[in-house]
Amino acid sequence: MSAPYLLALPPNIIGFLGKVYMEIEKIILAIAGAIVGSLITRFLSRRKEKMENTLSLMQEYHSPIMLEARVHAWNALIKNYSSNPMAFHEWFSDKKNFKDPDYEQIVTVLYFWYRVLVMKQQGLIMHKLASDLLGYQWRHWQNVFSPLYNETLKDSSDRPEWIILFLNKNMDWLAEGARLSGEK
Repeated sequence: MSAPYLLALPPNIIGFLGKVYMEIEKIILAIAGAIVGSLITRFLSRRKEKMENTLSLMQEYHSPIMLEARVHAWNALIKNYSSNPMAFHEWFSDKKNFKDPDYEQIVTVLYFWYRVLVMKQQGLIMHKLASDLLGYQWRHWQNVFSPLYNETLKDSSDRPEWIILFLNKNMDWLAEGARLSGEK
């Protein structure tokens, strides 16, 4: 209604409509306040969850089990693999020269980094914090895993999930932390 029609209404109806309008305004403000409060709460709890996930990855990386896996995998890749590079599935399909712990420990480390990437892609971690905490370590593992990746990529018979670590610069975001710490 436009203003001339409102003036034609009896004063008690105009007063009633004014009260209804004020009540509707209060309801709308209450709903808007609830929505904004809910969004802020969700944002803060999501941020806390991402931080906890990121810190959990850091704790896992430095856990005694992972430390053992990292040392074993590093030695296996440097000592055994560098002298006889081959695709991932070929290396572990013949266990004559390599013990099962090599496979278990390398897979443990590879899939740790794969999980970091997947969690980043799913928005479950804080990218900058993860980069600061794990970037330096990733830069070194990236170099050690590169020959295994290159040989596995050449062989088209097997494409393990972890291969995406090296495709399309998927992990460059993580390596940023290494560059900030002075690593080149």
